[in-house]
Amino acid sequence: MRPIWTAALAAMAALGGTPAEAALVVSDDATSNVQCGAGICTATAADAVLNVHDLKVALAAGDLTVSAGSDAADISIDTQLAWANAHRLTLSAFRSVLVSRAVTVQGTAGVTVTPNAGGGGDLVFKDTGSLSFWDLSSSLVVAGAAYTLVNDVDGLAKAVATDPAGHYALAQSFDAENAVYRIAAIRTTFDGTFTGLGHAIANVHIRVRNDAAGGFFGAIGDPGAAVRDLTLRNLVLVPENDPVNGVAGALAGVNEGLVSNVTIDGGSVDARSARHRFADRVGGMLGANASSGIVSRSRVVGTLVFGTRITGGMVGQNFGRILRSHAEATVQGTSRSVVGGLVGSLHGDIVRSSSAGSVSMAADRKGSDGSAQVGGLVGEGTGTVDRSFSTASVDGGSGATAHNGRFAVTAVGGLVGAGNGLDILNSYARGPVSANDGADHAEMGGLSGVASSNRIQHSYAAGAVTCRDCTNQIVGGFAGYTGNLHVNRSYWDTEASGQAIACGQGDCPEVAGRTTAKLTDGLPRGFDSAIWAQSPGINDGYPYLIDNPPQ
Repeated sequence: MRPIWTAALAAMAALGGTPAEAALVVSDDATSNVQCGAGICTATAADAVLNVHDLKVALAAGDLTVSAGSDAADISIDTQLAWANAHRLTLSAFRSVLVSRAVTVQGTAGVTVTPNAGGGGDLVFKDTGSLSFWDLSSSLVVAGAAYTLVNDVDGLAKAVATDPAGHYALAQSFDAENAVYRIAAIRTTFDGTFTGLGHAIANVHIRVRNDAAGGFFGAIGDPGAAVRDLTLRNLVLVPENDPVNGVAGALAGVNEGLVSNVTIDGGSVDARSARHRFADRVGGMLGANASSGIVSRSRVVGTLVFGTRITGGMVGQNFGRILRSHAEATVQGTSRSVVGGLVGSLHGDIVRSSSAGSVSMAADRKGSDGSAQVGGLVGEGTGTVDRSFSTASVDGGSGATAHNGRFAVTAVGGLVGAGNGLDILNSYARGPVSANDGADHAEMGGLSGVASSNRIQHSYAAGAVTCRDCTNQIVGGFAGYTGNLHVNRSYWDTEASGQAIACGQGDCPEVAGRTTAKLTDGLPRGFDSAIWAQSPGINDGYPYLIDNPPQ
């Protein structure tokens, strides 16, 4: 069973819920609407303030409980808080506890956090928020579960090897100083809960062997497992020797549980080897996300991701759900690859997510034949893309090339390379799409290169679409090749795309061309104002998603 703390977050992510404004705020302001006595301070109104100095005075006298009560609902820590005595601080919220600044336990004190997990509450780290412990003997209890504190990678690995289903928390940020781990830093399949408490682990090097699931964690292997509130900074993953098969991602090779509020910052997941091939599935965060896997409120930023088969800026192959997440990576594949800015191959759902950066096909010195699919958000797949967008530049390069007399196809799209039975709902692409004259057969579109049996509703494309001297091109401002396509109220920018037709081949029902001025002077017909908005100062005036605005 998924832990209560984990289950609450999954529910909030699925519903897109966020805590309300009413809160008991710990800040530098004067205390108001808070009653303190007998070791407890309780909010007496929806908007309450507890001065941080007053809190520390009360905590110096003994154990202290800060309660939001039913009026304030949430507790929000908006200023730095530190104390060195042994007294326990308990934060009890009717809904959530939000930590936006550093909280530091400098002595042996304990911390108990009790969000109303059953009511959708959670412990949330925002902005520069973190919870640090100077002494590993301190006690941390969250939503009724006791956590073992660790302060380095080896300590976590040893603890997980002893109890793979335990609860672990990173006491402070840690620099691994380029320590090298083979296959994974945490090689035992992880079935428990690990929270970084808002901290970072930096400069870990992973060398993955043949047929391995490699990353910081080899595998997050249980639907009840969770990894959250963590940054991995400058992690480098490369193949060892000359392996052929494997699954690789900076956080984990495979995820079957919950990944939430995790950031991959910089570094690289580079799956090239001497034979120019390595892992079947490569992602900036996860090689593969299983059908039970959830990725929520997570980011990949400034990372190089290079794969030779299925490659994604965040996830190589996704069978689960990706919610409110973003990848801004440099993603590259070789010919006969599937490459996407967020996900390489999709067989699940992407909701309220986005991609930026660049997605491209690199030259393959050996040459190969077959099909290549390259997309700003998704390389290829089925499932659902809902209220999501891409601004990534997409370059099919020479794509798949004919070899040994065989025929090759390159599908290149601003949002999706090739979709087969894919639902695209309330989504858009604004990045440039291109391929060069090495493509034997190019199918290119501002939104999708190939759209077969797809359902596309209330979506648009507004990026340049350019096939540079292609031998055999099927190019449209909206889609390249279409078959059995079902479209409702969708658009392409005739000026920005440089394309006069919606689709290069096949029917494009209800796809209308609009000038840039027309697309930026208000919401297009059929776009729901509860989902979409338009403002000259946002998204260059193009329609944007209210609950998924431009990054």
